Amino acid sequence: MYNSDLQNVDLKLLRVFMTVARENGFSAAQSVLNVGQSTISIQIANLEERLGMTLCQRGRGGFALTEEGKKVFDAAQGLFTHIDDFRSQVSSINDEVSGLLSVGVIDNTMTNPNFRLSDAIRLFKQRNRRINIDVHIVPPNTLAQMIMDGRVHIAMGYFPHHPAKLHWISVFNTEMALYCGRGHPLFGIPDKEIDCDAVAHFEHAKRGYVSTAQMPELHRAFNFTAQSYNIEGLAHLVLSGCFLAFLPCHHAKQWVERGEMRSVLPDLYGYQSRYEIAWRKSETSMAATTQFIDCVRQVTGLM
Repeated sequence: MYNSDLQNVDLKLLRVFMTVARENGFSAAQSVLNVGQSTISIQIANLEERLGMTLCQRGRGGFALTEEGKKVFDAAQGLFTHIDDFRSQVSSINDEVSGLLSVGVIDNTMTNPNFRLSDAIRLFKQRNRRINIDVHIVPPNTLAQMIMDGRVHIAMGYFPHHPAKLHWISVFNTEMALYCGRGHPLFGIPDKEIDCDAVAHFEHAKRGYVSTAQMPELHRAFNFTAQSYNIEGLAHLVLSGCFLAFLPCHHAKQWVERGEMRSVLPDLYGYQSRYEIAWRKSETSMAATTQFIDCVRQVTGLM
């Protein structure tokens, strides 16, 4: 039976357990925790002993959380979220912002001239020297969940879903176009000679986190035979000459200029993707979060 008096050792072990669960195993968690697999195994065993329950199954059959482990994971997420909220509220009592601000960002944004994250960080740090900043680069489909889990306080990027627990602000739109690589049958054909039915017939690669229902209607009939959860993966598929795929124009520009990619019927297939800021509704009163949002607003011209 677990003694309900929460101690520092329990918090440490819970953080280890949450990392193992998120990384889906002891081996993958080693690089995140910077300790060996045997140490992680001992820590999880100690936590299971303290809680009086088995949290995960590990062995030749692979790693999996038990039903008790899933419930403990959910409870721990809520616990650490409340701890972070407490720290933020206490630090703002005297209008003195300190602690840690975790920011989630989608991948491959460095070439986007509208994505002014570095400018926002510079402005924020000028105002808040005592804040430590932690930046996570992740695929868009994980951003919203990371905010709700309390792993990041705020996130910037493209969000395929909009959970009700989050606040949203549109920041800017980015141009998207359909691309093929050199060696693809369409690469040397002028747009005016390309037939739409032929475009749909060729093999396409899609973003793995976007369902067919979320696509513009014109794109739903495409022959999707490959996918990637990040833009860099899609770029590799396009450059192979085997697939067509949608890419941000700012990202594809380097290969277009080198003659390794080209857009296909941009007036017909091009569209704009909306980039947003998101944060938990419970974070609205947190000084660090609101100040960072103000900095983003300022550098992007929203205020």
